Amino acid sequence: MKVTKVEIDAEVQAKVQAAADRGESTAALAQMMADMKLNKVEAIRLMAISKKMPLSEAKETVHYSPAWAFRREADEAFHESLYEALDQMIQEEEVVEAQTAA
Repeated sequence: MKVTKVEIDAEVQAKVQAAADRGESTAALAQMMADMKLNKVEAIRLMAISKKMPLSEAKETVHYSPAWAFRREADEAFHESLYEALDQMIQEEEVVEAQTAA
């Protein structure tokens, strides 16, 4: 699987960093990035960079922020559908293995 690095516009990054340097809260930064129409991956990356936090913490911060609530339900439903699909694949593979072994 090829992983593509997310490139963020330098001007956008500078605006977010300036707000973080002024002491803006993570909630304010999340709102700012949502208002700038960044995608969630960009927002997570910028949150991590601007607040000098691990990506896992930035992901949680953005995901649970009020500014990104509009995406939360859809993201959680998507993740749940992935888990269900993986469970289905595992069950099907177990049936095939049992049939092959018999």
